Amino acid sequence: MKQVRYGHNKKHDPLAQLNLLLVFGEKSGLPLYYSKLPGSISDVKTVMKLLDDLDIFGVKKTKLVMDRSFYSSANVNAMMKQHLKFLIGVRTNLKFVKTPL
Repeated sequence: MKQVRYGHNKKHDPLAQLNLLLVFGEKSGLPLYYSKLPGSISDVKTVMKLLDDLDIFGVKKTKLVMDRSFYSSANVNAMMKQHLKFLIGVRTNLKFVKTPL
């Protein structure tokens, strides 16, 4: 498959990876949209393309839940600028995570 990329899991094993983007209805719980993504993808273009695709379907209210591979200041800043609601995992060793408020 073209989209498979090599990366590392939590045990740092070099493995072929493929990401699956899945959108489902909050009330119905039924799948609405899915897409296969390269295993190495984590950039803001992916999020913006998803939002464009959902706009075609007429989906206006979106809440994004992403794993920590999508965490970057570029992604967070872009989502904040778009006033999106999102939940994203982050690595616990990041300075701002360790710093108390």
